[in-house]
Amino acid sequence: MFPRIIWNPFYSLKLISNRKYVSTAKIPEYLLDRTVKPEEVLERLTPYDKERLEFCMTEYRTMLEQGASVPKSLSNKNILDLLCCTSFTSRANFLKFLFKCEKREENALLKKAEKVAPIIPKKPASSDRILRMIDEKYVRLHWDFWQASEIRCPDSAQNLLFDFLLNLR
Repeated sequence: MFPRIIWNPFYSLKLISNRKYVSTAKIPEYLLDRTVKPEEVLERLTPYDKERLEFCMTEYRTMLEQGASVPKSLSNKNILDLLCCTSFTSRANFLKFLFKCEKREENALLKKAEKVAPIIPKKPASSDRILRMIDEKYVRLHWDFWQASEIRCPDSAQNLLFDFLLNLR
């Protein structure tokens, strides 16, 4: 089988030999220049690169609608990097990488928020009860009355606490 060359409007040339596809797409130098702001580069795209960008963004929107692992939004730098990808697989892998980075940042923010939120300790159910103490011992009459009240209606009986030590001082 002889190698043959196919012209594709989105890639410069493809060499096909024995069913192996080898991309020979050329990325223009102005797209690879990272010293210029991405906004400026995206403003001065050639018509060919604008068409490629439209195609890449359509792929991105389609993947987003299908529920694929792609980020919710793309920055201008990410759009420029996406435009530099030459194949669908490289674009899909790049979008998956951006998705994972986005999720990692979200998880870091959630963990930070969990650390900041104060944990309110739960009080025991008996903390709102007042004990009926006259001395250091329970008075049997009050204790029996309290038990009977608790059996009838657990929330009705409140214990009372008498502290006579303050009066003795």
